[in-house]
Amino acid sequence: MFTQLIVHYRNDTWEELKLINKYHISKDFQVYNDLKHNKLVFELTDDEYEKYKLYSRNIQGLSSIKSDNPFTDFKNICNSKILIIGLGTVGSPLVEQFEKYGFTDISIVDGDIVEQHNITAQLSYKMSDIGKQKTEVISQKFKCIEKVYADYITDKNMNNILEEVRPQFVFWVVYNKLCKHKKE
Repeated sequence: MFTQLIVHYRNDTWEELKLINKYHISKDFQVYNDLKHNKLVFELTDDEYEKYKLYSRNIQGLSSIKSDNPFTDFKNICNSKILIIGLGTVGSPLVEQFEKYGFTDISIVDGDIVEQHNITAQLSYKMSDIGKQKTEVISQKFKCIEKVYADYITDKNMNNILEEVRPQFVFWVVYNKLCKHKKE
């Protein structure tokens, strides 16, 4: 298996996707060892490298916080469990942005169906989605969805959902808390 090496400059700049071929650098192991010792280079497998190429801009942002290995930090962040309650004007684009960032474990909760008046303000939906559950439309559109709850949050189901999902982050983005959170 060939390993890609990514050079990470700590002076807040990146030389994006600069590859160092192991065979070329083997001529001067001292240079490589110095770079590695100072955490200015990190190794990725071919699979990790493909993911790195896709999310390199996001990973670059982590370099601004002086991360030793921004790719590892990125993977740790993106493995966080997220729960989004409400898939309207804020919640549905939030799912899309999290997926674009690289998150892979998002659970969604919403009891609404897509209505015609949702189309202009809620960009994740189109006319052909009218009458469908919002959770169904979003879960088919985005591969980052792990669990789907096609129901409103209630006092009865809230604890069960939190226990099942065990999220690190919860986003309560319902339009009207009093209407969408039903006390039972």
